[in-house]
Amino acid sequence: MKDQELMPLLFVDAAEFRDELLATTLRSVRRRRRVRRLGQGLAIAALFATVLWWSVPPRSTVIAPSASTTPMVKVVYTQPLPPDRIVTSSQASVAIVPTDSATLAFVGDEELLDLVPGETKLLVWHAPHQAELVILGP
Repeated sequence: MKDQELMPLLFVDAAEFRDELLATTLRSVRRRRRVRRLGQGLAIAALFATVLWWSVPPRSTVIAPSASTTPMVKVVYTQPLPPDRIVTSSQASVAIVPTDSATLAFVGDEELLDLVPGETKLLVWHAPHQAELVILGP
């Protein structure tokens, strides 16, 4: 073959290759665009469904009474407590002890328990630096 016969064949093959490559690229671009739009549409639909789900009040289940069922009525009676069950307090029952800021002193566990002699007492620890002295009376 001569060079002049070979050159047109190369150009024809190159043109077909270029056309196929362009068609493949366009298909790929169109497919990506469709997938992207589908994803956007699904995201919008999911957002709309979520907003709709939260905006609709829940259905209450109401059972319509039928002729065979009788309505159920409960009557509740209350009465005041008897006088011996009512707890009252007065100012005389609360002892207010005035203190001076000079008498403030830090005491340990044993000294704190010694401040209340003869009573049943318990030192309850709530945290490393938080305790409560509970005095159990008769």
